[in-house]
Amino acid sequence: VLQAPSEAIAGSLAVIAGAFCQAKAVSAGCEGISRNPAGAPHIRFLLIFGLVLIETLVIYALPITIIILMVQWGNYLPKA
Repeated sequence: VLQAPSEAIAGSLAVIAGAFCQAKAVSAGCEGISRNPAGAPHIRFLLIFGLVLIETLVIYALPITIIILMVQWGNYLPKA
């Protein structure tokens, strides 16, 4: 019975961790560009590439959570 809330918490934690990591990455990228403006194109490329990877991980967490819920769906229905 506690499977559904734990899956919701796991999905939420994945999204929260992804958002925090994206904020840190943008902050570090802006700081790097402000310290070395000549390296801005390289820093920008690595920043966007890192953000794509982080966002992909967060997007993959949603289908995994949905798949787990669908596999366990029969356990939530009342037995007749």
